[in-house]
Amino acid sequence: MRLRTFTAPSLAEAMNEVRRSLGEDAIIVSTHEAAGKVEVTAAIEGRRREPAPLLAPETGRSLDDILLERLQNSLREPEAQGERSLVKTSAPAAPAGARRVAPASPREAARHEPAETRYASFDSEELHRALSDHGTPPALTASLVRTASAMDADDPLNALALALETRFNFEPLAPLPQRPLLLIGMPGAGKTVTQIKLAARAMGEGAKITLITADAVRTGAALQSEAYGALLEAPVLKAETADELTGHLAEYREAASMHGARACLIDTASFNPFNAQESAEAAEMIAAARRGGKAEPVAVLSAAMDPVLTAEVAEEMAQLGARRVIFTQLDLARRMGGLLAAADASGLSLSQISISPYLGQGLARLDPVRLAQLVLGETGTSGSRKARSA
Repeated sequence: MRLRTFTAPSLAEAMNEVRRSLGEDAIIVSTHEAAGKVEVTAAIEGRRREPAPLLAPETGRSLDDILLERLQNSLREPEAQGERSLVKTSAPAAPAGARRVAPASPREAARHEPAETRYASFDSEELHRALSDHGTPPALTASLVRTASAMDADDPLNALALALETRFNFEPLAPLPQRPLLLIGMPGAGKTVTQIKLAARAMGEGAKITLITADAVRTGAALQSEAYGALLEAPVLKAETADELTGHLAEYREAASMHGARACLIDTASFNPFNAQESAEAAEMIAAARRGGKAEPVAVLSAAMDPVLTAEVAEEMAQLGARRVIFTQLDLARRMGGLLAAADASGLSLSQISISPYLGQGLARLDPVRLAQLVLGETGTSGSRKARSA
């Protein structure tokens, strides 16, 4: 894998440079905004071969359809008996020095496609240890290792990235969102800072910003939002009730239809998702935001929480209507097990991550390669394997 960094005034220009230089197959590893510039780090695979098609083209089924069906089939069986393996219609020649791996069980192979042999050119036990070190739930660890071992990849990073891409949804937020974004989460998740980071990103695309704070609970919340708004020279509207939020969003939609290129970011009151009354109040605000501006609720979760708790919170956020999640505090998180468990339990799409509480650091897009790097300790964050072993 070759990594290259591109810098441009906007994300769109940086992405165009990536496509021109590396082609459409380039993988975005990270994005970073600083000093009015956007820095994009992208990767292009060298010798890595893409997995062979699992079904003949005339079937009309995409790879996504096949992988989703197999994931659903595997989840219907007890984990002890599941042999969730990705098989190929024809086996590739074994790479030099590769370790021969036993074929999938006859029952599993018959259910999917004929397969003679799988090959893995890395130590699956090492990958298992890495995932376990992160506190990844055992069943999820075993499943990811099986999938990674079935991939036609020449190293653990590529194999794990492909397995993560198979298992999870990755859907980054656009720099200029087409709909208002309503950030929801528990106390301390970093919603307000995330709101401002998203706003700064949209401003980099030349958009006018509307900031709304619907947090009438936390002491000083409005003052903090006003201070951030002054920093960005953007108005901050207060919405203490659902009706006020609906009204502000109606005004935003009218302005957007007249002037275009506008973005609306809404910060909400933190709440306890396990408290029925607080969840009901959050649901009321979400419904109002949808009525007033077709807003999308986006969960903001800390990656530094316990995996079980993180998974439970993510499930509650999904129940409230969130479709995507931004993970914060990766500079504090020493393990990625919570992030992995949450995505697996809730089905939320992984969008962005925050590795710093400072506004200048911005948000980074989370994709399979970046997540694999975080798990295997191949990034500069404090959550590396070396740091965890200390």
